[in-house]
Amino acid sequence: MKSLLTILAGLALCAGMTGCRSYQADVSPDGRSVAVVTDKGVTIGPADGGKSRLVLKGAYDSPRYSPNGRFVAVHATKSKTVLIDPRTGQSTTLSTALEPPYAWRPDSSELLGWRAPGRASVLNVGKRIVVRGMDIPRPLDLVWFDDGSLALKYSGSVAYWHGGATKTIPTQLASVSALTGNSRSLVWMETTEGGGSDLPHEKSILRSYDLKTGAISTLRETPDIANLLGGKRYFCPTAFSISPDGDRLAFAGFEDLSPPGILDQLLAVQRSRVSDPKNRALKEKENSFLSQVRMRVVTATTSIRNGGFVEVAHSPTMGSSKKRLEPQWDWGCPNDIRWARNGQSISVAYTSGAQVLRLN
Repeated sequence: MKSLLTILAGLALCAGMTGCRSYQADVSPDGRSVAVVTDKGVTIGPADGGKSRLVLKGAYDSPRYSPNGRFVAVHATKSKTVLIDPRTGQSTTLSTALEPPYAWRPDSSELLGWRAPGRASVLNVGKRIVVRGMDIPRPLDLVWFDDGSLALKYSGSVAYWHGGATKTIPTQLASVSALTGNSRSLVWMETTEGGGSDLPHEKSILRSYDLKTGAISTLRETPDIANLLGGKRYFCPTAFSISPDGDRLAFAGFEDLSPPGILDQLLAVQRSRVSDPKNRALKEKENSFLSQVRMRVVTATTSIRNGGFVEVAHSPTMGSSKKRLEPQWDWGCPNDIRWARNGQSISVAYTSGAQVLRLN
């Protein structure tokens, strides 16, 4: 009988294999297209079905749509930054290489990345030159706001950068799993390590920080969150994402740890109204999108603060979408979950596939 740790370790085997790369994905701001990094290169296709295009061959990572949808920034493993026009598939390699994580200015005029030894640099997309640098330690992820300020996520802390000064916001638990915000407040998810980075989290807290008053508030915490999720306490280690408006939480968790060897993924979205969500799976080999979804509503209210989740239990499939297929469980926990800027679509990336969840 396999232990949970053995199962999760098996899901990460791709990371150590030559030529085998985990998928990464990002949905366009309007939710109509999705950029997926596979072991073949960068693929762009419609999120609601249809053929996709392999626009770049080779090893890439960290796809990020610009807020206006005109560019997709990707990072090449040879320390190059490439901009792709998703409409034509044409690409341009920037003269100055930036390391991820990437962040776009909300007006799409500039791209922020990182240069050794961890110094933040901003490229003007039109002129493709470094316009300024900022002394900010390299984070795991970040959000760029309309007023030029930044929200920064580190492994065990949250920071806010504005006007050349960085403020570190105290956290209670070991890991920060998700972060979003705006020019008024930040919202983030804190979790325990669950006894190891490959084990499900045992405790979680949703917190917010008021940028004007400096007040920190706890929105939800276990067992409160677990009760809202039908008594579930265990979540995939890295699969959390908070909607751009800070009101909805998308996550993946373990629906049932028995029988061993089967991980039933839950992609849950807290939302006031959800009708007929479509779960799309991208299979790059066949250059097509596949679909299968089953849904059950636990409860539905307006925001993280008010509680309630709509859970979408999804089973990744491989094969033709014209016939019913048995779910493939070998995809395991997602590597990443990301909201589209419109708050209506979510990309979900796995070790061996990617999906788009559209909320109608």
